[in-house]
Amino acid sequence: MNHVLQRFWTVYSPDLCTSLAKSLELVLESTKPSFIQALKLPFFSLGSTAPRFAHSHVNPSLDPDLIQLDLDLNFEPLSADDYTETTGARIQFIIKLLKVDLPVSVRDIHFRSKIRLQMRLIPAYPYVKMVTFCFLDPPDVNFILKPLIPLNVHILFSNSFL
Repeated sequence: MNHVLQRFWTVYSPDLCTSLAKSLELVLESTKPSFIQALKLPFFSLGSTAPRFAHSHVNPSLDPDLIQLDLDLNFEPLSADDYTETTGARIQFIIKLLKVDLPVSVRDIHFRSKIRLQMRLIPAYPYVKMVTFCFLDPPDVNFILKPLIPLNVHILFSNSFL
């Protein structure tokens, strides 16, 4: 299953990243704190390393056209520093704070969760009518935010009052 997902990821990842970046930018803009003037997401790539399933359990179903799996999902893409710019995960934000653009990088992303995957099968090509998934547990998400320029916060806030 992991091998199939890795092959699929190389094709689907660019479209997924574009869609996620648009959605994430809208959510961040609407939920940002009042002291931040703007939030932009100029670059968003999850890299070429696909999520991996560490454990799977097939749930028995009374419906013969339904496959239901409980999976442990792990996603730890390489950071761009770990490998190369094209294969590693690379996410950058521009935060406008007190009229200063502050570029921030997201590094060392780790995502783990239990999910339930359901596939509704049909007898004709493409054989899968619908795929749905849901989280069985709250996901565990960890990452590091790293400013890309040196910033003296004391001077930045002091200048706003002068």
